[in-house]
Amino acid sequence: MQQEFPGPEGGPNRLMVITSFERMDPPKTSPKHGWVFEWAVGALGRQDPALPFNARFRVFSQLRRQENDVAPKIGRMLLRMWDMNVRKLKTDHASMYNGGIIDFYLCFGGRPGGEQLFDEDEERGVRKKVNTVYIYGIQTFTKPPEQAREVAHEYGHATLPPVGGFETPEDWGNGYLGEKLYLKWFHDEVAAGRLRPDDVMGTTAEELARYVKSEVDPFVARAATTEPAKSSIGGKGPAAMDAYVGLVLYAEAIFPPDRFARSLRLIGSTFAGDYPKAMVAASEEIETYVLRLPPQVKGRQIWIPLGKGKISGTVGIVRRSGDWALIDGEAESIVIRNPAQPPLR
Repeated sequence: MQQEFPGPEGGPNRLMVITSFERMDPPKTSPKHGWVFEWAVGALGRQDPALPFNARFRVFSQLRRQENDVAPKIGRMLLRMWDMNVRKLKTDHASMYNGGIIDFYLCFGGRPGGEQLFDEDEERGVRKKVNTVYIYGIQTFTKPPEQAREVAHEYGHATLPPVGGFETPEDWGNGYLGEKLYLKWFHDEVAAGRLRPDDVMGTTAEELARYVKSEVDPFVARAATTEPAKSSIGGKGPAAMDAYVGLVLYAEAIFPPDRFARSLRLIGSTFAGDYPKAMVAASEEIETYVLRLPPQVKGRQIWIPLGKGKISGTVGIVRRSGDWALIDGEAESIVIRNPAQPPLR
């Protein structure tokens, strides 16, 4: 069965989910555990409707249902997140891992939860590097909001910058960042009518709104009102991970999309404590841009990355701390002007 979907902007179809109702012969053996999977869903995408579809995901399972099968739902959600990466972050899957295909294994065994691994696999006698995700205890995987959260978490591990150095709750911060960032984007798109609950495992607009209110907005508010120099972001525990995830979510809230994407590229290391500098560097690269002030911090004093820039208009600076400025968050947006960039030679 083949299903095609347009992007949220409409127009020609750019995403495709192919569900096979025939057992694979031979079946797929997972590189970790050596478990056997007889069923597959293919998820394909294209950035340009004029180009052919390319495989972006394979979802392997140990059961196929004629109706309400979880594997095609996961394939559809994965494609929507891939499309978010392409549109918002200007990035695709790393081609060094099986040509950019990410393999998801839906497992009956294991403790319920997920795991992402960069691994090696062999198919048709050829060994290759692979980007893999395992969802364990799939029979317990029944509630749409939790399904969506877990899939987004593991996709974050698979594709977002590998920033870590943490000891708890996980080594890497891109999983927790992934679930909050992608579900926030799903919330925005579903609320605007550009995507549907079926694009996010059946999670409703109301469920997404509750998630954002409890799991995104407080992180943004905390990051906005915390002086970066006094943040916990350089630590190794849960407070450090929360500070990192919150600052990235804050950057997404205030920056134009191109500046946010650029800030993720400019981290330059796997150390979360380098992200405040990356935000400043991204803010200084263009002469003029508009900084949006999040509604959840309206009326409060907030910190913004300013660097060598100046605020245009009547918004005053309360005080500076290095490349950051504390301002009164009354306006909905402010214009930042940087010194003219030297011409390229």
